[in-house]
Amino acid sequence: MFKKIIISFLIFFSCILLAQFNKIEHSNAYSEGDFYLYKDKLYSDAIVIKFNEHVIKTPLGKKGIIIPEIDARYVKLHKILSSLNNEFGPLGIEKQIPDSEWGENTVRHRITKRFVRIHDYSQLITLKFKNPTPLDSLIELFCNLPEVDYVHQPIIYVSLEEPDDDYYENNGNGI
Repeated sequence: MFKKIIISFLIFFSCILLAQFNKIEHSNAYSEGDFYLYKDKLYSDAIVIKFNEHVIKTPLGKKGIIIPEIDARYVKLHKILSSLNNEFGPLGIEKQIPDSEWGENTVRHRITKRFVRIHDYSQLITLKFKNPTPLDSLIELFCNLPEVDYVHQPIIYVSLEEPDDDYYENNGNGI
């Protein structure tokens, strides 16, 4: 009985908490994550991180990542991810380009036949949160880690006009 009361209280509390956030929506805007406004601060349920070192060790083609697949040498990163998991609910970690591998950043130029360096996408991930998280503090938190190249909020794409397509349905959530 006590367990049911606690569960009911937690559900009620989370509903009240989410009700205070104002979701930011636009009919022609699309994004990887949702945006919320609360007390003049921007919140989101996703954030994008690019590492400059071989932090993520996953097999080719795997999109979902779990915390143990992040190199154990990065203790501070493990602590941050674990604390975020505890504070904001279950944390989803997704590799943005699953078919990219660490070290495949040199290719032979078609014309000059010289080797050129290209951008390494194997360490580009999206963190997805169950509950909205404050963007400013998250970006600052991850930017202070030496293994992080850059961090940014989910990109917002804005369509300037509706598609000329009979099957297009603009319901506010995208295509």
